[in-house]
Amino acid sequence: MIDSRPAAPPLTDEQRAVVEQPWDARLLVMAGAGAGKTHTVVRRLDHLVGGGDPDDTLGAGEILVLSFSRAAVRDLTDRIARHGERANRVRARTFDAWALDLLLRTYPDTDWRAESFDDRIRAAAKAIAAGALEATEEGPPAHVVIDEAQDLVGDRRNLVETLLDKHQEELGFTIVGDSAQGIYGFQVRPENRAAENGWFFDWLRGSYPDDLVELALTANFRARTTDSRTALPLTGRIQRLGPDAAEAERLYRDLSERTFDLLGFHSLDDELLLLALRENSTPTAILTRDNRQALMVSERLRGHGVPHTLKHKLEDRFAPGWIAGLLARTDAGVLAKSRFDTLFGELHPPAGVDLEEAWRGLLRDA
Repeated sequence: MIDSRPAAPPLTDEQRAVVEQPWDARLLVMAGAGAGKTHTVVRRLDHLVGGGDPDDTLGAGEILVLSFSRAAVRDLTDRIARHGERANRVRARTFDAWALDLLLRTYPDTDWRAESFDDRIRAAAKAIAAGALEATEEGPPAHVVIDEAQDLVGDRRNLVETLLDKHQEELGFTIVGDSAQGIYGFQVRPENRAAENGWFFDWLRGSYPDDLVELALTANFRARTTDSRTALPLTGRIQRLGPDAAEAERLYRDLSERTFDLLGFHSLDDELLLLALRENSTPTAILTRDNRQALMVSERLRGHGVPHTLKHKLEDRFAPGWIAGLLARTDAGVLAKSRFDTLFGELHPPAGVDLEEAWRGLLRDA
């Protein structure tokens, strides 16, 4: 029989070091965008279920793979089907689906589907702490795999910490993430977001001070443009960036200078040209390729005190500025009309924008 699956890309030395760790390793892998994280996770699963020494081999049911959304699970499952020679029986689950399944088996008399996602996550963490996994037929997993771990915040972070802490002696794990790519901070109250940045990674280092294996994937397979390759040297600083506003400003300036040099507008720092732009009564147009360039040129001109106006194509559509103020007043992912009415009343919208017009605009532009 001919295997019609496409050949898996070869592993780099960094990826192979991750893949070939033993099943009981406590492994934290830091990897930026484009570093082949998911491909490495798939090959890691292959290794865990039969790619190495028989003593380092697990059954598919002994491996728990958790992700954040059904879309991420589908993507991982598709990658396993295409490139996982031995991992086809490994099931990836969302945190919410796994928590619900555990609760239904542990407390079958409760209508858990009537509870909210967050309530189920909190209940599952309490159940794990009380020994729920030991009571299941298959018992606790032998190895946990989590991709995009930078998005572990709030209740889901606590769920994973409870799982690892409860079974710290016998549980191996492969946790992959990049602190610069977190997107789920909105799930945490604004006053707690700064503390959540990197919390889980710090917790791992503190909980496994002697046997945590830290590896990194540093190659970037997506950085094909000059712009992206120019920004790559700043990756480490971005990953380590905390709540320090001054460092964030320095990083932004460094990135701006690097990318501005690519635009071919070096003359915008020339004093003679700047004087001409300030004093010339004839309108002058500076043409840019896209909005990013336009904003960068505008910032440079503003810094040199050159009055100017940003123009855009007539067909371009922009969300009105008051939407930013509205979103800053709520952490909700869904906004009811009644709640919108209350929040809009707290804003100072431009003259002539009434409540109903604003609601229609939000529905159109959001």
